[in-house]
Amino acid sequence: PPHHNILEFSRAIFAAIPEDERAELLECLVLYFRCDGNVEQAAQSIHVHKNTFRYRMGKLAQYTGYDLRRPRDAAMLYIAMQFLDADR
Repeated sequence: PPHHNILEFSRAIFAAIPEDERAELLECLVLYFRCDGNVEQAAQSIHVHKNTFRYRMGKLAQYTGYDLRRPRDAAMLYIAMQFLDADR
């Protein structure tokens, strides 16, 4: 089925993140979308400075090649995240 290709693609996007950083960076990604892209609000929700949060989002971009500041990239990360959640 076609959704298997999407699931494999989703896994591949996040596979580039080192295991010891994956949980933290994915948590930030979830919060970023939950807060509708409001970095200050997302950072406050996990009690870190907004620059720390931005730094983590930068690391996510470095590892995945997808930058949340670009709408298409943000959409890809959002979709990939939804498929990973559905797979758990």
